[in-house]
Amino acid sequence: MLKWWSILTGGSVRAVRETVKRGRLYGWRAAWTCVCAHGINFHIRVRNSMPGQSRVKCPCCGWQGYAYKAFDGGQHIFRQIECPQCGAHDRHRVLHLFLTLRLPSFTQKDRCLLLHFAPEKHTQGLLDSHPSISTVATDLQSGALVSFSGPRFASDIREMGVGDNTFDAVFCIHVLEHVQEDRQALAEIRRVLKPGGVAVIMVPGHLGPETHEWGYPDPMFCYHVRDYSTHDFARRLEGFLVETVTPDDLVGVAGRATIQVPDGAVIFCCTKGS
Repeated sequence: MLKWWSILTGGSVRAVRETVKRGRLYGWRAAWTCVCAHGINFHIRVRNSMPGQSRVKCPCCGWQGYAYKAFDGGQHIFRQIECPQCGAHDRHRVLHLFLTLRLPSFTQKDRCLLLHFAPEKHTQGLLDSHPSISTVATDLQSGALVSFSGPRFASDIREMGVGDNTFDAVFCIHVLEHVQEDRQALAEIRRVLKPGGVAVIMVPGHLGPETHEWGYPDPMFCYHVRDYSTHDFARRLEGFLVETVTPDDLVGVAGRATIQVPDGAVIFCCTKGS
């Protein structure tokens, strides 16, 4: 009885508060999106609580259930995003498979100095499991690094203030969509990489032909400044040798039904030439 009461009421007060706040700031359409997202997640909570509902499985923590939680993106609702148990998003599930099933070359080095932009616990835990990797974390806001126990420093990805050819690898996951001058940021990543070093880059992408530039951080789209197309993003990676890894490359079409990741969850492995 207590379990069902928790399911029925869980998050209801927060949902009301978020909806009212959204409506005051951005209007009734934004408020309605918020209502719909909470309604979808209520349905998912109920179905996940029922036995025999194991349609999906999180590779990050092993949780199984009916569906991942939906994500309220402001203007749009994105389904099958967040694991109810560990909080991993679709990008974390793809990266987990990438780092366990298809080890990048830098993990084979005797010693690898890796720069991680805006580190997240799901990815960082996997990197820490490789004894040869020493991670340095960086973020624009120093407060975002307080939970990271290793070496860290605050920096602007467009001008980091570190020497040329410093790092063996770089992780830049869902960062560039927040950066106005993304080409400048990519040039800076290339500058700090050693020759032969690899940058692992992901951006949230759609399957349309072109990237849409907004020119400002849109609060109704997670403060992104653009909506990338996976088809033209590679053209921004000048100076790199680029290999793309898709979800199908990792688990095939059948496996994607279990991990539930979109076609746009592409990993760009960018090697700096000598």
